[in-house]
Amino acid sequence: MPKSRTPLVIIDSREKAPWKFPLARTTVKCLQSYGYDYTLAGMQNIMGVERKSLQDFWHRVSTMRRWDKFCSGQLRKLAKLKHPIIIIEGNITTKLPYLDISQEACAERACEIIASFNIPVLFAGSRKAAQYAAFQFMTKCKNRYS
Repeated sequence: MPKSRTPLVIIDSREKAPWKFPLARTTVKCLQSYGYDYTLAGMQNIMGVERKSLQDFWHRVSTMRRWDKFCSGQLRKLAKLKHPIIIIEGNITTKLPYLDISQEACAERACEIIASFNIPVLFAGSRKAAQYAAFQFMTKCKNRYS
């Protein structure tokens, strides 16, 4: 039986609001040990996508304790991949009234992730745009190795 050309997206079982990928098959597995939320079958050790809502990203970078935990755990795991990315569902200019962090501080943390861990950070604007960006990133990485 021939292999399907449709990509198989692996979604971390802990994802509370998983993205939908209409042009792909999906499966749910625990990716906790890998440190990211999405990948493609056969690419688990090469490429990973970490999804963050804008609220979650701001929350993780808003205090030193949360920041240190984020860096020492998730970012270190993600940085081991050849093609990691963090995609944020929102704009960096959106101010969340219940979090006391400036846009400048958020930008500084994003730049620190890029510079210290070599992980691109994409503020995608919306959830829909983030889903699209994630699928494009995963398929471009897959095509590079096919």
